[in-house]
Amino acid sequence: MKQPLFTAKLALTKTDMGKPIDIDRKADAPAAAKTGDGSRTRHSFTLSLVLTIALAGFAFYHLLGRTTDDAGSRLNIDIRPAEAVYTEAASTQTPTLRLRALRNFSAAYPDSPQAQTAAAQIKALEADEHNAWTAVTEIYYDVTKSAATKRETLDAFKVEWDGGNYAEEILIMEGQLEEAAPKSRKLNEETGRPPGLAGSDISLPNKASRGVQSAAISDDALAGDLPMAKTFPIPMAETIPAVKETVIAASVLRDSKPRYPSRAQRRGEEGDVTISMDIGIDGKVIDARVVKAASGKYSADFGRAAMRAAERTRFNPKTVNGEPAPENGYTRIYRFRLED
Repeated sequence: MKQPLFTAKLALTKTDMGKPIDIDRKADAPAAAKTGDGSRTRHSFTLSLVLTIALAGFAFYHLLGRTTDDAGSRLNIDIRPAEAVYTEAASTQTPTLRLRALRNFSAAYPDSPQAQTAAAQIKALEADEHNAWTAVTEIYYDVTKSAATKRETLDAFKVEWDGGNYAEEILIMEGQLEEAAPKSRKLNEETGRPPGLAGSDISLPNKASRGVQSAAISDDALAGDLPMAKTFPIPMAETIPAVKETVIAASVLRDSKPRYPSRAQRRGEEGDVTISMDIGIDGKVIDARVVKAASGKYSADFGRAAMRAAERTRFNPKTVNGEPAPENGYTRIYRFRLED
C-alpha cells in the first residue's frame, strides 16, 4: 500500500554531524546564503563610493588652496597693518581730511586695537567742527557786524574745515551777503571800472573848446619828419555819489524751540535740519522749507519738528533805511541733541 507523499517527506531525514536535519530546510540554505552575499556586496559598494567622494573633495580642496596661494603670490597684494593706517590717518594736518581718514579707518578696521581710539577722535573732531560753525553763525546773525567781517569769518571756516558738513549753508549765506551788497558796488564789479567811472564815457575835447594850439612846424624841418603830436589834457572823471542804504537783517523776536521726535529720542538718534524762511514785514513767517534734512531713518520726523518750530517763530522784520521790508531766504539750523 502506497503511503501519502507528505508522510514520506516528513519521514525522510538525514544525519549531519550527529544532528537530524530536515531535508526541506537544507534545500533552503543556499537561498539564505545568497541573500547574505548580496548585503555584503551593497555594503562594500557604499563604502567604496564614500571613500571615493572623500578623496575627491580632499584633492579639490588641496588644489584650490595651491591655486589661491599662487594667485596671491603673482598679484603681490600688500595688506597694510591697522597700526600703520591709523598712524597715517591721525597725523593728517587738515581737520577735515583727518576726520575723513579716521572714518575710513574705522570702517576698514572695526576690530583693531586702535578702533576705540579712532572713534573717540572722530567724536572730538565733530564737536570741534560743530563749535566752530556755531561761532560762525553767531557772527553772521549779529546785526552789529559788517558784511566784510561776515565774509572773512565764512572764508576762515572754509579754509580750516573745507566746508565740512555745512557747505550748503555757506553757499546760502554767501548768496544772502551778495544780495544785500550796495547797488553801486555791484555795478562797479560788473563794469570793472572804478566807482567814479562807472557808467560814464570819456570823450576828448576838441581844439576849439579847450583853446589848445597845434604845434608849429619849423621851415627847416627835413622832409619826412613827423610833426609833433597834439596833446589834450584828460578831464577829471565826474564823481557819481553812491546811494547808501542802511539795511538791518531780520532777527528773532520770540523763538520757538522744536519738540524732539519721540521715536528718534527713544532710539538715541540725533540730527540737524536747516530751514529757509521767507519773513513778511510783520515779522511772521510766510513760507518755510527744508534746505538740508537730517540724515538717518528719522529724517522726516526731524524735518517736521523743525518746520513747526520755524513757523511759530516771530521776528523783528528786516528794515531798509528804517522801513520794514520782506526778507527771503532767512536760514536757521535746528539741532536736535539728546543732552538738551
